[in-house]
Amino acid sequence: LYEFTTVRNGKFSIARTWKEGMPRNNIFWFTTHFGLYDPEKGPEVAARSGAGGVRDGLSEWSGVEREKGVYDAGEKGNAIVERVKNYGLDNLCIASYGNPLYSADSPFHKFNVPKTQAEYDALANYGAWIAKRYSNEFCGIEVWNEWNNGAFNYNGGTPEHYAEALKAGGRRAFSMDAYCFFHTFLHN
Repeated sequence: LYEFTTVRNGKFSIARTWKEGMPRNNIFWFTTHFGLYDPEKGPEVAARSGAGGVRDGLSEWSGVEREKGVYDAGEKGNAIVERVKNYGLDNLCIASYGNPLYSADSPFHKFNVPKTQAEYDALANYGAWIAKRYSNEFCGIEVWNEWNNGAFNYNGGTPEHYAEALKAGGRRAFSMDAYCFFHTFLHN
């Protein structure tokens, strides 16, 4: 394994070759897509690096909620969550990408940003399901993924649209006293 240098809040962190028993570097995390690549090997590689955690999702929202109000991450999604947990990594879940069950924009594209109250509520319900179902597995839930990156904002969502989606998710989590936080990740 290699040595990495990361910067967070102006401070440097060096992730040295990690050996069993050493503390994890909680500043150094991986942004991953285990479901798209190697769900078997990926968590092991992240753990062997000494990283503190990963930022990943169960699947795309439309892959988890294929019928309104019915959620299922499937065997693959659950296996990834379990493997990350078994390796002692923190896990930040990405609740993102559109769902044709709720999209007001036509034609539907998975990167359509929620723009209506019904879409905000549906995304919030998805996030709340994640918070309840995986309360001990995720340290937080990221609402949408890099909404301001053109590649993930196919229908021209604005900062106001995004703020409404984030507020709806937060209100829903607080209403159920979920042990998680909802936050955003901006791309610049």
